[in-house]
Amino acid sequence: MAPAETPTLIPLDLTVDRYYLAAVLRALLHSILFHRRFTSERPVDVDIDALNVTYARLEDVEVERTVDDKVRAFERLVDPMSGRNRGQIAIMFFARRPKKSWFSTSEEEVCWEQWALTISIRDALSERSQLGSRRALQIDLVSALKTVSEVTNEQKEHVPPIVSSDPFPFQIMVSAHTDASWGSMFKQMIASGGPWMSTV
Repeated sequence: MAPAETPTLIPLDLTVDRYYLAAVLRALLHSILFHRRFTSERPVDVDIDALNVTYARLEDVEVERTVDDKVRAFERLVDPMSGRNRGQIAIMFFARRPKKSWFSTSEEEVCWEQWALTISIRDALSERSQLGSRRALQIDLVSALKTVSEVTNEQKEHVPPIVSSDPFPFQIMVSAHTDASWGSMFKQMIASGGPWMSTV
């Protein structure tokens, strides 16, 4: 099936304790990439011991580096000194398709799926509130990871055909805007040079 002209949008909203922010973002990003890269790379199980949660990620150094860079960018975005306690990370998957012009044929990248992770930061002040918020976060994270698994296993009609051994290109964007303004996200993506390309 050819990629749809309008990409499928999958929103996820989560409130995260600042202390666990990096671990939770890595879990979400790696889980989405694990389910949507369609590669033969070996998966690795990762434990978040403090939350008693396990997720799978791909054993790919470049993907791990990209995820870590975006997690650090999001942490800077919602740094306590910034005054922001909410932001968005978008993951966009692309397929290559022929683009015909008058005298030649080239390829273009077409986005077929977008994930909008809207993350709100919670600062627990007391030990009791930390314990309660950690329990709530554990439940919410397990639910979000289950949603990722269910969506990727059930919503397949928009996934383009896999025509090569190369995984689908993707891009991860970090934004302070949480209004799902995908037009501005695409402008940022184009300004940054298009989707991140796997070298595998």
